Amino acid sequence: MGIASPPANQNPEAQRWSAFCAAMVEWLCWQDGLPFPAWTNREEYRLAEPWFLYPGHLLRAWQLATTPAPFKMRNIFSGDRVLNRA
Repeated sequence: MGIASPPANQNPEAQRWSAFCAAMVEWLCWQDGLPFPAWTNREEYRLAEPWFLYPGHLLRAWQLATTPAPFKMRNIFSGDRVLNRA
């Protein structure tokens, strides 16, 4: 049983979160040594414009430097604590 893909080709807000889900799945698979589902590589899960989860220019450098690769590849910048929320 595989991990189902989130819907694609949606409004911009939903597309952001679909791209975020694809990045999260890859990040968690990588941490556990599992193969990535093929759907995570689809182009619709990459954002055309950068999305910074934390607003403000003071946090941009930190987000650019520390965001995990699966998120950066999709133009999502969140820093290294993206999945550490309680």
